[in-house]
Amino acid sequence: AAGPAGAEHPATGITVTALSDQHAWIGTTPEADLQVGDWLALGLSHPCTSFDKWQLIPVAEADGTVVDYVRTFF
Repeated sequence: AAGPAGAEHPATGITVTALSDQHAWIGTTPEADLQVGDWLALGLSHPCTSFDKWQLIPVAEADGTVVDYVRTFF
């Protein structure tokens, strides 16, 4: 997880509890240090998930600035 200042910290107390298509439902415990505006980074279990859903995938810098797009042909 990353806060507004960009500081990364472990996602302690945050669990994915369900999936609905491209949406993830999360649950938190009191130990979760999650604030409004924080970003959570999740990985994909298979790259086809991305290629099947998006024809253009943004390429982003570490600060989130989109600098290019990759076109997929799936």
